[in-house]
Amino acid sequence: MSKRNRKKLKRILRAQAEQNVSRVSEVNLPEGQLETPKQEVIPEAPTHDPEIEEPEEVKREITKILITVIILVLIVVAIYFINTKTDLVLKMGEFIASKFNLSI
Repeated sequence: MSKRNRKKLKRILRAQAEQNVSRVSEVNLPEGQLETPKQEVIPEAPTHDPEIEEPEEVKREITKILITVIILVLIVVAIYFINTKTDLVLKMGEFIASKFNLSI
């Protein structure tokens, strides 16, 4: 959660707490009954925000991304070396172009 969102959340929680206090103070008590001191009710922040992932989940996602990038780099390097030694990539490109009627 960014700093801006945290500030916004705190502002919203403060406003809700003030509304709760004002609602309690607006309640009319029957005559003869003493008004008890009001405690400010502050709603607790949610313990688990669905937008914020746990550190273990973040680490797993980062490792998945790194593995995918490494595999893609290895594929590109392999295609480069295959292309330098043979014309297999060129023939595959011509085959695909002829089958799908592609013209460049």
